[in-house]
Amino acid sequence: MDKQSHLCVDAFHGYTHNHICQSMHHPLVIEGAGLEDFGTSECIFSTSNALAPVIHHASAYFHHSFLGLFFKQWNKYKYANLSTMILNNYHQAQHIISTESLTLVEAKVSLGIGDEDLDKWHQEELKYLNNLSQEPESDVLAGTYIELLQELWDAEQVTFIMCYLS
Repeated sequence: MDKQSHLCVDAFHGYTHNHICQSMHHPLVIEGAGLEDFGTSECIFSTSNALAPVIHHASAYFHHSFLGLFFKQWNKYKYANLSTMILNNYHQAQHIISTESLTLVEAKVSLGIGDEDLDKWHQEELKYLNNLSQEPESDVLAGTYIELLQELWDAEQVTFIMCYLS
């Protein structure tokens, strides 16, 4: 049964490694992700690292107790500020829609492209990146040829030097 789920990575993760991964799982390419950067987990775990000096030598009981208390307080704080965050995100989205939508439409018209072109290019990029894992045979042969030429040149240099010295 299809659960309609989709894996994603946070935006910070994006450009630091595998381009294929970010082309499929980065928030910028997930339809409906909006402005969300999905960095909440990174933020909360980074903040929880402040507990390390306190619980490092604590027993398992106190270790779990402090972590439980931390996450309860985190949840209360975040819940209390949730309405403000949602309102701010709404205003930001409205501003972007009102100012950037026209610019995007104008750019697409001036370039003579449509939404289907953008989707097609994204699919072409994914196909290209997936095929990069296997180098074309012509590239492999060209690289081997250049390596052999380098070896030949090195051998000729050694031969020239040996003849010159004798």
